[in-house]
Amino acid sequence: MTNKEVAHIFIDEFGTNVYIADNPTVTSHFVYASLIIPESKLATARKIRQDLADKYHQGTAFSSKEFDKKDKKKSLQKRIDFLNDLVKMLDFTVDILVIDKKAIDGDGLKFKEIFYKYFQGLFVKKYNNRFESFHINADNIGSTEYGIELSKYINKNNIERDLFNPERFFRLKDDKIEEPILQLIDMICGSLGKFYSSSHFNQHSQNIYDILHTRISCEYFPKFEVANTFKLSNIELDNKIREISLASVDPEKIKLKDNQIAKRLVEYLQSHYKSNPKRFIQTYEIQEYLRNFEPDISTEKIRRLVRDLRYEGAFIISVSQQNGYKIAFDSSDIFEYFTHYSNYFIPMLQKIKIINQEIAKDSFNEFNILEKDETFILFKKLLSVID
Repeated sequence: MTNKEVAHIFIDEFGTNVYIADNPTVTSHFVYASLIIPESKLATARKIRQDLADKYHQGTAFSSKEFDKKDKKKSLQKRIDFLNDLVKMLDFTVDILVIDKKAIDGDGLKFKEIFYKYFQGLFVKKYNNRFESFHINADNIGSTEYGIELSKYINKNNIERDLFNPERFFRLKDDKIEEPILQLIDMICGSLGKFYSSSHFNQHSQNIYDILHTRISCEYFPKFEVANTFKLSNIELDNKIREISLASVDPEKIKLKDNQIAKRLVEYLQSHYKSNPKRFIQTYEIQEYLRNFEPDISTEKIRRLVRDLRYEGAFIISVSQQNGYKIAFDSSDIFEYFTHYSNYFIPMLQKIKIINQEIAKDSFNEFNILEKDETFILFKKLLSVID
């Protein structure tokens, strides 16, 4: 059902379309963010933006980048204070689209103009079904000519209008002169970009996310969805699994040799578990974050850390359909995890059985390891169950 009040939607982005592996100055992910308020709050939002400019930037236009000064501790606290004030003063919601640039196939989307057309359109298209009327203002990007071309493209291909819904449009505007409210979403997007982009994530990113998370609706590209075939789930069981899962990844209980880097790994998984507990964090995302602490960390070491954490009882799961790891969230996660390993374990047992049968036949059963060697008695029992 669509909302009848006119929605004013302000959009900004974090990052660029370029992806360069192992380059910490280039964002691993591209993030779109929108701040959404009803028309009845528009005047209030304009006044609040000015009040925040007076308090934090001597009354002048501000941007997220200006809160990243040399004194990182002081600038971080200033950013947190700003966001806390904004949340207390204004009711709004935030939509996020996180684009994994490494996962983009083909050359087309690697071109800046095509990249922005495609993902900007993908981001705004959902508002056709959410609001009867909406006015979208996005921060200027590129040249004046490209801005005009982008606006025409979005309005023609991604904004649906008819006799009943004529008040829908998308416009690019300057955030200093034409639409100062865009400075608020610039601040929000620049802050959340440090959470959703693994290349820029740090131990303070969670603090920023915690301020805004109750207002956020987040989507990912690609979605990395896993089909759920497990039907025996129930609320009580799932709640218990969540309780056990979170307890199993308590950083303070880690006893590994590399316990400091293991703690950072677990904390990163915990942060994104809070953001989207069904999303698998890609291995390269974990690697990019952990390079802040161990610059030459390899994917092999990450796999060993996960393996060792699992031996300690951590509910860190992976599945067959995709790469990456996550903390178990519910019974379907456990089922998929077990299925993942059964896909390896059962075929391996079958191979052992076939080899043993062939050797036993050729030796007239004189050489039958599964029958005559107690070392492999467990294999014999398991095969009897499978058969």
